[in-house]
Amino acid sequence: MSKKIIFYPLLASLLFLSSCNSPSPSETEKSWEIGKNVASEMKAEVVGSTLKITGRGEMQDFSKASETPWYSVRKDIKAVDIEEGITSLGEKSLICLGVEKIVIPSSITNIARDAIFDETLIYLKNNDLELDLYFEPYVYYYSENAPETNDVFWQSDFEKVDITTYLKEDDKLYWHDVEGEVVNWEKQKVLFIGNSFTYRNGVIDHSSGVPGIFDDIASDMGLYVETYSITGPGWYLDAHASKTDTCGKQVDLLLNAVSDFDHVVLQEQSVNPFENYNRFLNGATLLRNKIDATQDHAQVHLYETWGSPYSANERKITINEMEAKLRKAYKDAGEALNVDVTYVGRAFSDVYTHHPDIYLWASDNRHQGYTGAYLSAATHVCKMLDVDVRETHFVNNAKYSAPVLSEEVLTVLKQGAYDSAHDIIHDDDPIIDPVKEYDLEIGVWGRWITEAQFKDLYDAFIEDCDAKSINHDKFHYTYYQGATTSDPYYYIANFSGLAKQNMSDIIFPCATNLNAQDGSAYLGEEITITALNITLNGSTNRCVAKINDEDNTNLFYNFVLTDEGKTILDPTYVPAN
Repeated sequence: MSKKIIFYPLLASLLFLSSCNSPSPSETEKSWEIGKNVASEMKAEVVGSTLKITGRGEMQDFSKASETPWYSVRKDIKAVDIEEGITSLGEKSLICLGVEKIVIPSSITNIARDAIFDETLIYLKNNDLELDLYFEPYVYYYSENAPETNDVFWQSDFEKVDITTYLKEDDKLYWHDVEGEVVNWEKQKVLFIGNSFTYRNGVIDHSSGVPGIFDDIASDMGLYVETYSITGPGWYLDAHASKTDTCGKQVDLLLNAVSDFDHVVLQEQSVNPFENYNRFLNGATLLRNKIDATQDHAQVHLYETWGSPYSANERKITINEMEAKLRKAYKDAGEALNVDVTYVGRAFSDVYTHHPDIYLWASDNRHQGYTGAYLSAATHVCKMLDVDVRETHFVNNAKYSAPVLSEEVLTVLKQGAYDSAHDIIHDDDPIIDPVKEYDLEIGVWGRWITEAQFKDLYDAFIEDCDAKSINHDKFHYTYYQGATTSDPYYYIANFSGLAKQNMSDIIFPCATNLNAQDGSAYLGEEITITALNITLNGSTNRCVAKINDEDNTNLFYNFVLTDEGKTILDPTYVPAN
């Protein structure tokens, strides 16, 4: 394609045309005086494979490329070096040189039409030169620091307009000088999709949250990153994947408006990955497919969240055990989808275990505090952008009232992020994979049986095990008290929690319409569910559900069928205590 580059405004005075005689060759025929007039002192010479242009003032024009003094050696010239002090490049002067790039010094204020070869990249030091906009893609503008970006953080309960309203096109290309070498600024575009575990920063709800701190750390480290986020409180990935959903509509609009995202980060509702793995995997799969269909080269990352004091206590497990369940679910999903996982939760467990004085959570003991948000962002930067985040000097963003963290705390957070991103394991690290703590775990739904009545049943079962010389040291039950709207009800009735990740082997009792409430299809073909109808608390057809067919599970299941078991479970039975 033919390219014409027009630079304004200085035009050479016709008064000096009489001085434009043919250049004077030196004795070597590789050094020439090429000044346009008597006021210009300019020399061109070939040194090795480089045409060096030195001096000051304006360069003379040439009527055609073959008149340039270096035309006969043009094929030997691989680079052009123009010294500061030169103010113009003459007509047809460099058009015969098929060099890859030319750096234009800041002293140049005019370049004649057809001065440079069509396919040569132009690196400007003077960004004020007026260019024909048609040729902008061929020109790089100088920027000592990473150029400004149009970061957009869209939050469903805060934004009133579509995310595409905020999009701004910047087609300019930028470069900078690194120890005398031309280095292009390569912009990376990152999109976070998630909920409050993404958008909160531990200080205020309506902030840029983790994506904003991520962007600040990346900028501090000299990276050219443009960051976007689409979030809503409590949102699930399958909702983000639906274009009829509040957030899903924005995801659909953005992915169809922009095709050059480099990274897309997916964060699921906090406990859903291990309490409803199939829903988590389905949502991640739908989004992965949408990303693949709309983006040219985006890499998908799953964002593993953390164990928290509130949620772990609610499930009667430790914080590290909760994170281990999350880690396994994200690891499995990452392998199933062939995508990367950023193990933020593992970084939380690391810091929590080795530095308990650093509190990572907000006042609700569930969301990220500012320390947790910083740790999360640093882990993403280290893993996704492949830099040593320990070298950042970023502390906080005053815009969002963020606190100033001490150097000691920052050192711990950055090291924890680095270790997680690089899979560095220490001997005293918390558990890596969730293990089954008990040989038999019974989940008891308190809506249909009192704890006293179930304890009598369990004690009788243990006595039966003793009579049969069966070791029951690792038998256990958890009594979930709650109304139909509480979490325990939801977990038991829908099998979204207790039947997952070895939380229960058997559920006593559960809903009668077991299969209608997702049943085997919901849990997956690998899980066997057997329903035994019983009468409890005046209600008939409650179900005892086996989640597996193991020996210990069958021990308890079969004891419920004995005369002793039936006696204790009779609605007229009065517990001993």
